[in-house]
Amino acid sequence: ALIGWDELRFTLDEAREFLKNKGHPEVTEEVLKRLHSRTEGWAAGMVLLLEGLEDKGIALAVPEKLKLEEVFNYFAKEIFEQCEIEMQDFLLETSFLPKMTPHMADALTGSSTAHHILSELNQKNFFTQQQASESEVYQYHPLFRDFMRAQAQESFSSQCILDLKRNAATVLEAEGYIEDAIELFCDAREWNEVARVILQQAPAMVAQGRGQTLEGWIGFLPPNMVDQNSWLLYWMGACRLAFSPHKSYECFERAAALFETQKNGEGTFLSLSGMSEAIL
Repeated sequence: ALIGWDELRFTLDEAREFLKNKGHPEVTEEVLKRLHSRTEGWAAGMVLLLEGLEDKGIALAVPEKLKLEEVFNYFAKEIFEQCEIEMQDFLLETSFLPKMTPHMADALTGSSTAHHILSELNQKNFFTQQQASESEVYQYHPLFRDFMRAQAQESFSSQCILDLKRNAATVLEAEGYIEDAIELFCDAREWNEVARVILQQAPAMVAQGRGQTLEGWIGFLPPNMVDQNSWLLYWMGACRLAFSPHKSYECFERAAALFETQKNGEGTFLSLSGMSEAIL
């Protein structure tokens, strides 16, 4: 018989029982869910997180403050230090992808063996899981990915990290993982790229009723950049039209003024139309 990861990892109920047996019956349901999500039910991960607590009762109430040294030491000794240099580089570079196909990993690392590496990691249960989907999609365990990204910060130069984030974002965008791409472009402070992706996605997102998500993305940008970009102001107005007509009107009005200065007839008339809708 084969007992796999899905059978071995704790369910939410099992995690609750485990914490009680470890002397934490006071853990709230919210904290339990966040801790379970962080470890994905990995029993040893829970043990290691608890080992790293100085004041278990207080710190457990704020999972973001859980110390990761014990977990990271485990990953370093049991997995990372046992890998060859080429494998280490592959792990560090691909840790910037929240999910990946072998093609995406190849594009980021310049390797041609990603399929073999990811398949082997998955088969050996090296905290790499293949998602159930039509395409071959892999992702690292959240704690393992946190470890590798922290390791990358120590191993690579600041410029190399920025290049990795930018390249990973480009790969993610090409494969349709737009939200992940925007997050990485923001991390790399590539504001022009963030704006470009937003403006490409804006018409479809507003048409789909995803205006609040789009407004959140625009909010990532420096305010002065939004204020000076007529189309960003226009789409901000479109996002706010349904739930805040007054603020929507202000955005359309500022966009119209910029479009008129730029002698952009299309933008000017669209903004005037938006102003009329906001008034109505």
